[in-house]
Amino acid sequence: MIFSSLEEFIRSRVESVLKTLNPTSLPLQYLPDRLRSAATFGAMQSILFQHKYIPESQRDAIIATELKSLASVAEQNYKISKYAFVHSGSNVQVAEITSLLEAMCVEKPWETLYYIAKKLSLATVNPLKAEFENLSSNRHAAAHSQNFNIPNIDLKGSVESALAIGIALDVVLTSAVRNLNSCMAIYQKIQDTKGSAIEIYFISEVSVRKKFKLHKEGVKNPVDQHADLNQLKAVSLQKLVGKVGVVLVHDGSYKPREWYCEA
Repeated sequence: MIFSSLEEFIRSRVESVLKTLNPTSLPLQYLPDRLRSAATFGAMQSILFQHKYIPESQRDAIIATELKSLASVAEQNYKISKYAFVHSGSNVQVAEITSLLEAMCVEKPWETLYYIAKKLSLATVNPLKAEFENLSSNRHAAAHSQNFNIPNIDLKGSVESALAIGIALDVVLTSAVRNLNSCMAIYQKIQDTKGSAIEIYFISEVSVRKKFKLHKEGVKNPVDQHADLNQLKAVSLQKLVGKVGVVLVHDGSYKPREWYCEA
């Protein structure tokens, strides 16, 4: 259940983020080779594999929509099919996450994910790649054994690991696409997205002396404060304009409540 929820979140976020690629800023011929390949051959192969899992009543309509996306790569205003990434098999695999982030020009994908998770105080026992593999292994074991059981303490750890992976991936992927769009918009050579370039802000839902405070990672003192939490959130989002970054709202002990990757 935990891994299935993570898979659903990853596939949903990939689909949403792909829609933010700007064809005007990123003509297809200037896309990174791996991204262009995924948008064409990769999507085609995944559609051929996934079609048997689509309910028969929806199959024709869904395939028609995705084929239109595939055909659009020959046009100026192209769309990238959601099947371009993380759909090559029944379950999302480590290699698919790697391929996704490499195609988006993320430097050292799994190391960057773990770096961001740590910066967001989303601590896990192991690096995120190992945590993902553990979640996947547990899911596979549960699907093939009626007697498979996860102790409560491990179950809690699995939920925290899935949350760390999901948030870190969302932050890094969104940042990478914003980086691609901005590089091409100013006719700059595409630069790899590095974890150190992603700005991180924190807001605690717990007020101090009736003030909510906005902290920036690596800066000791608050960069802003406000008596109204929603007003402070609005201020924090302005910090992300024209930048790659994230605002994490937490419960006072860095357990995430919500996060924002763009203004």
